[in-house]
Amino acid sequence: MPAAVLPAAIMPAAIKPAEIMLLFYMPVDRIRHMESRLPKKFILIPVIYVGIIILFLFLQFWGGKKISERFGIIQISGSYMAGNGNRRDKVGSLDVSWDDFHLIFNHTSTLDIEFSDGSRKTVPPSTFSLMPESMEIAFANFAVLRLSYADSTSRIIDISFDTSASPLPVKQISVPYLGTGGLNPVSETSLPVVTLKNADMTAYISMPRGSVLAPERQRLVIPADDKGASLRYTAAEDNTAGGPALSWFLSKMKPVPEEEIQAQIGAFLDAAYEGWKNSRYSVQEGIWKMKNGPAAFSEAALSALLAESQERNQYDEIFNRLWAVPNLNRQTLTFQTTPYFGNLFALADIQQQEDAVLINEFTDRIRARDVSVLAYPHLLKVIADRGPFGLTQDLFSFILSMQAQDFTPAVIAGIGTVYLDAVELGLDTEDLYTFVVKGIEDFIYPFVGSDGRSVFISDDTKSVDLFTNLEIALLLRNLDKHSDKPLFSLLGGNILSSVLKTGDALGYIPESISGQKDKSGETGTYMAPEDIYSILTEGRYYPRETSLIKSFGPGTWAWSAAEISASRIGESTLTLEITYPPGRIHNLIIQGIKPFQNLSMLGQPWREDRYFQDYASGWFYREDTRTLFIKLRNKTEKEEIVLSY
Repeated sequence: MPAAVLPAAIMPAAIKPAEIMLLFYMPVDRIRHMESRLPKKFILIPVIYVGIIILFLFLQFWGGKKISERFGIIQISGSYMAGNGNRRDKVGSLDVSWDDFHLIFNHTSTLDIEFSDGSRKTVPPSTFSLMPESMEIAFANFAVLRLSYADSTSRIIDISFDTSASPLPVKQISVPYLGTGGLNPVSETSLPVVTLKNADMTAYISMPRGSVLAPERQRLVIPADDKGASLRYTAAEDNTAGGPALSWFLSKMKPVPEEEIQAQIGAFLDAAYEGWKNSRYSVQEGIWKMKNGPAAFSEAALSALLAESQERNQYDEIFNRLWAVPNLNRQTLTFQTTPYFGNLFALADIQQQEDAVLINEFTDRIRARDVSVLAYPHLLKVIADRGPFGLTQDLFSFILSMQAQDFTPAVIAGIGTVYLDAVELGLDTEDLYTFVVKGIEDFIYPFVGSDGRSVFISDDTKSVDLFTNLEIALLLRNLDKHSDKPLFSLLGGNILSSVLKTGDALGYIPESISGQKDKSGETGTYMAPEDIYSILTEGRYYPRETSLIKSFGPGTWAWSAAEISASRIGESTLTLEITYPPGRIHNLIIQGIKPFQNLSMLGQPWREDRYFQDYASGWFYREDTRTLFIKLRNKTEKEEIVLSY
């Protein structure tokens, strides 16, 4: 029925509808005359009815229309502003909720914005729009809140504040929230993540760096950049294993597939190999061009070239091309290349003298609590193999007593390497593992940054140390084998991929790049590919130290380009299994071997010969230093060396 017409049935019997209409047109004196003829109640009742009609019309055309919408799991309720004429999109209040988490906006619960000049503004919602792929709430022309789903099947909600149209640059945004149903928001300590938990569910909100949960004010305070700010809500059912850390990672970056990482490593090796073999190498002089300085002999480049040539089955060709290098650089060859070129006696003596000096230096630096000692490659392995075994315990005690001010990403990388070496050596690592994981969560995660394409770690806003990033990336990928932290492998892979992207056509990688958004490119010198070859790859044929402590006790180790794939002790024998391509000659130095009676290799007893280096295979033992020197041409890929006591 029309809102403006009252049914005759509910009017007083003495008054007809036509008489009511006359009230609006009668002169005042006529109304006064009627008042004298009619009781007052007959005048008041129609006036009340007219008031009701007017109120109804006001609510119909000018009042606050209710909002009730649903967008996936998101419920939107509220009302449009009263007195807004035909502009029904003017919002008065909004409650946007899901899983007992609410974002509540009205004239008292506003979006609070701080601008870069220090000024502030409280902005209530102005318009609300629901679209097929997203929903939006506008806060005048200062910000737009946009909610959308990461995909059509998950309960992952992307929450963004677009401030690009703001008349002033926005510094930070304060967002009102409310938890119901016992929902308790808790801020994580090392990550900008809020954990939402009640009896029925667990979820995470990942926020930008510098965000703060202010539960006493029921606010999320979020820093903004020139585009705004982005958050992500992840229900635990979409993230059962990773917890808040994995939720945060996935909100900031897309994991790089392992196949892509391996392809990048392959491209790096191709570029490096081409430089070592051709474009950087001078055959006449036996030297390599350097990006950081003049051409020079590089034992690292020589070792990497020979190792990689074996991986590519080009060793014989490359070795023949390099025949002049050892003679041209005889005075500069060190213990590093003895597996390829021999000269074992002289270089082993020099190395033992250097080891003694090195162990004394390590002892002093550990006792002085010098954290820089952790930068030495495989520090624990060197100490366990070449120094007093008690120094390993001193190193553990030093690490476990470190304080927060001692930690940097580079220090964490060193501690992580100590842990991985301890696992390899079979030492007690439980306390060290807990320490390493906490160090990563407290001192690596907070320094992770991403521009959407690359991921780096930096505690310096001006530059990014790519060597430290490479160490951290490889540490995280290796730790994944010993932990239940899926983020380690994902984050490590993304950082490694980002570092490799900076390489050039010869495999050179900048030591650092700019950490500032308005600058890009290298900021200094470069890492030569030969300097990172052995840590980036498995380096099966690269000279390396293999500790034999698990089988033969402290102080026993081997230096070789071959893989010592098994070592065992029998009732009266000691056996080493050596893996190397058949038909190729290589040298081994085994330190810490007790005197023995006989040695067998290549399947037969073999006599000791001081001049063994003149032959394809042979051996010599120095009892005074307990050093066994071996030259071997494998008949098969795996050969056994058996010592009898």
